[in-house]
Amino acid sequence: MKKYVIVIFLSIIIVDGYMIMRILVNKNSVNHTSQITNTNTIPKIPVTPVEFTGAIKEEIKISVAVRQISKLIDSLPINTTAFTMSMDYTNNFIIVTILSPSAKNYPIFQKWIVDNGFDQIPQEKFTIVYQ
Repeated sequence: MKKYVIVIFLSIIIVDGYMIMRILVNKNSVNHTSQITNTNTIPKIPVTPVEFTGAIKEEIKISVAVRQISKLIDSLPINTTAFTMSMDYTNNFIIVTILSPSAKNYPIFQKWIVDNGFDQIPQEKFTIVYQ
């Protein structure tokens, strides 16, 4: 009889231990179904009309100016009877020397710039020297 009591007692302890272990495992596990969000809904992005900002025109104008500057620098030095042009590589600008008489020769320089396709180069790239 003592054997039956010991076997029953051990069986109860084993079953209780198993049940306690299951409870602890279930307590420590995360309920994954509560964390799943509905993946079928797509967030709505507000649509705003795109207005022309002028950035494209400015970008084209800048790239044209850069191309013109590059082409002009490749052509330097330029010597005419009205003006000369050379590059100051240290300060990164083009030196234009307007020869005398400057009142007559400066408009010749301006016309030459337009006629040769350098009209998009900003004035600040030129340093004008009157001689």
